[in-house]
Amino acid sequence: MQSADRPSLNRLAFSATTHCLTGCSIGEVLGMVIGTALGWGNWPTVVLSTALAFVFGYLLTLLPLLRAGVAFGVSFERRKERRKGDRLLFLKLGMDHCRV
Repeated sequence: MQSADRPSLNRLAFSATTHCLTGCSIGEVLGMVIGTALGWGNWPTVVLSTALAFVFGYLLTLLPLLRAGVAFGVSFERRKERRKGDRLLFLKLGMDHCRV
C-alpha cells in the first residue's frame, strides 16, 4: 500500500524524468551559449554542452528522488543504467550542432 506522504512510483518516475529533461535542456542551451560567446569551434562547444547537460540533468533528476526519500546511493546506482543514453545524447548533440 502507498503511504499518504509518499508519491506513487509512477508519479515519482514522471517527476524525475521531467526534471532530467529540463536539466538536460538547460545544460545543452547553456553550453551552446557559452561556447558561441567564447568563439569556440563545433566540437569543443558540443563537449561543453554535453557535459553541462549531464551535470544539470543529473542534479535535477536527483531532486524529486531525494525529496521522496530515496537514498542517494540508490539514486546514484540508477544513474549508472543511463550510460548508454549519455552516449546517444553526445551523438545527437554532435549531429544537431554540425548540421548546416
